[in-house]
Amino acid sequence: MNRLPLVVVCSILVAACSGSLAKSRIGPRDAAAGAANEYFPLSPGRAWLYAGNDGDVVITEEVVVGDVTRTIDGVACTALVKETRRDGKADHLSNEWFAVDGDGNVWRFGEESFEWDGAAYTIAGDAWFAGEGGAFAWLFLPGRPVPGDSFRGYGPEHDERVDILGVEEAVAVPAGAFARCLATLEVEDDEPDDADIVLYAPGVGRVLESNPTGRIELVGPLGGR
Repeated sequence: MNRLPLVVVCSILVAACSGSLAKSRIGPRDAAAGAANEYFPLSPGRAWLYAGNDGDVVITEEVVVGDVTRTIDGVACTALVKETRRDGKADHLSNEWFAVDGDGNVWRFGEESFEWDGAAYTIAGDAWFAGEGGAFAWLFLPGRPVPGDSFRGYGPEHDERVDILGVEEAVAVPAGAFARCLATLEVEDDEPDDADIVLYAPGVGRVLESNPTGRIELVGPLGGR
């Protein structure tokens, strides 16, 4: 099993105690058609396959960039559609909505979650959208990440936070070896002990995600680019 570079693990304490922390908002005129972030590709049809474990449970995850936009709080947003299976059985589906501004900043605009009830997916109660019920869009990944920076955003029952740990990490996963990766710590305020360390490779996107109970790794692409 591959291990995260020591610098990433040690950086958690640094990022938790330093850097800027702000709730950021975006207006309709800030979003830019065709804008991109090298760590977070949002080209419609692009897809990835992940595999790993959560404790003793085998996890697979298929992620697809949706080809239909949705206007949220006046901004055209793109969905990352994630379907998770546990031990080969359907478990969870989510639509996570994002937009990118002209500086390459990725903004999070909402999420819908669905749980498998044994026959079909049914919507969970924690969906949220910017502009509704006090929710707002927030800066999820900057176009120019700086180690030590931190970004706080909205969640339906708690705030979420993304800390920038590093931008020069290297990792090997089943899909290949990647250098110059962006490393982040992603945590929900009410579950600080269950934080995710996530690595994003330039031009590829998320390649590894780990937390205290397990990890998933990029196995390969599923579809178009």
